[in-house]
Amino acid sequence: MSATVDAERFSSYLGGCQVLTVPGRTFPVQTLWLEDAIEMSGYALTPDSDSPYVRTKPLTAHQRDLLDAGLGDSDDEDRGLANALGISPKTRMTLEAMNQSVVNLDLIVALLEQICFHNAAMIPFSTAILIFMPSCVRAPQTELIRQA
Repeated sequence: MSATVDAERFSSYLGGCQVLTVPGRTFPVQTLWLEDAIEMSGYALTPDSDSPYVRTKPLTAHQRDLLDAGLGDSDDEDRGLANALGISPKTRMTLEAMNQSVVNLDLIVALLEQICFHNAAMIPFSTAILIFMPSCVRAPQTELIRQA
């Protein structure tokens, strides 16, 4: 469980279930954002992709303002927060095309592949990966293989 959970309160919510406490040490945590995951994995989407994770509605003016404020002007290679942070035009295009209200399972797999197999600096961490996901995640509508 996360260290931020009040274990006793959680236990009483579940009818007084037992709590196992394992002493140990804490590990440093680094916060990464969606654009970091896209950059690291090399994942890409375009508005005309046939992926189920493509946004079906265009960005609203407010959403575009937020994207511009957060990422800067990626068309100008000398200016903009996007370039200062190393966010590529491909990542910006992916962020604009991606439906961010859906858990993108393809991105998660691409990121896991980088961590487990391709990024030498991260491979040592690949033995203990914890992914928090909402309980209502469903795979996108795809062809289902049925067993007889």
